[in-house]
Amino acid sequence: MFLRKSKECINEFLGNKGTEDLFFTEDNVSIKNISEEEVKREFRNLSFLYFSKKIEKIFKAYFLRVKINQIRFALAFGMFLYVIFAVLDYLLFPQVMHDLWIIRAFVVSIGMAVLVYTFVSKGKALVEFFISVVIFVGGMGILLMIILIDFYEEKAHIYYAGLLLVIFFAYTFSSIRLLYALLPSVLVTVAYLVADLTYIKTDKFILINNGFFLVSTNAMGIFAGYMLEYFFRKNFLQSFLIFLDKKKTEYLNKKLYEMTITDELTKVANRRFFQETLEKELKRAYRENYPVSLLMVDVDHFKEYNDSFGHTAGDRCLCSIAKILKKYRKRSYDLVARYGGDEFIVVLPKASEDYAVDVAENIRYEVEKLDMKHVKPFDKVTVSIGVAVLNNKNTKNLSVKDLLNTADKALYRAKKEGRNRVVRLDV
Repeated sequence: MFLRKSKECINEFLGNKGTEDLFFTEDNVSIKNISEEEVKREFRNLSFLYFSKKIEKIFKAYFLRVKINQIRFALAFGMFLYVIFAVLDYLLFPQVMHDLWIIRAFVVSIGMAVLVYTFVSKGKALVEFFISVVIFVGGMGILLMIILIDFYEEKAHIYYAGLLLVIFFAYTFSSIRLLYALLPSVLVTVAYLVADLTYIKTDKFILINNGFFLVSTNAMGIFAGYMLEYFFRKNFLQSFLIFLDKKKTEYLNKKLYEMTITDELTKVANRRFFQETLEKELKRAYRENYPVSLLMVDVDHFKEYNDSFGHTAGDRCLCSIAKILKKYRKRSYDLVARYGGDEFIVVLPKASEDYAVDVAENIRYEVEKLDMKHVKPFDKVTVSIGVAVLNNKNTKNLSVKDLLNTADKALYRAKKEGRNRVVRLDV
């Protein structure tokens, strides 16, 4: 248990989130319109560390979601080291110690402000830029310390190694992309060389040595940073393809499932799905103590309509009625299904008797209002509706069959009384 929890904490710290959470941009633009072919083409741009505009936008969001915790840790650790080196100020340069500490405090305050920003800002698009600023300020702080120490004694070269640490931090430890690491590193290098030539004026051989090591450190850092970003981008594309393939499979499975539960003609639920759903609904109604109403809708004299106008017209008639029925599926748990050839079912959980009857009357009225022409002696297409209401007190010992039988009896009575009407019966 402890090891599993520890692993979860480490994954969270490292930014190892679920794939579902990663491939979205900051303004919630979905990736649904991106094809696998588009992503595969981006492998050709890997060497340039840049993708097409659309993919690059997703990559930036992905990069920050994966790397943000590593960036935070790197920044906090870098500021910690910057403070720890104050001990060196005390041991080596006590005469300018307080001035050096002021410089360190200024740099650390900027670093901590950026660290806070990474937590409080909703849009983190500027995180890498601000980290780049902190690196530059950190390097310039060390350069200022060198100049300050040189003003008192000729031991300024001791802190030169701090510049190498800053450059190393930028390219590798900071976890930011190459461009954001390159700019502050080059600026700090140029600033040091200019300061040495114009103000510090160290021995020519020391300057050449320092310049050589600074340039070499930048060269190695560029190579390391390039390779880190190259492989990260490659991993992004590979993960993106897997993600798209998974989404495609999920979509196809969803469509396949919908086909198995949907009536092909009317696009409402089919009989099989209705029966499975109603069984679950009755169990839930008994458990949570609420009523269930069922409407059985039958198209009056549909055989005559079909025989006279043809099956195509009959199909159009059924689709028109199904469209009306779907309007009354107003809650997520309401259900409309095709029960037989010209019979439909409407299930209304948690519906009162009056509400169920009102829905039935509205359906009957709207079908009549369609004014679909029928053969003589019938004036227009109408429906008869049987309403069965299963009271919450009676759900325990009753089955789907009981509810259907009651609705069927109500429908039979509606037809017997002249059709185009609603009849309600309690189960």
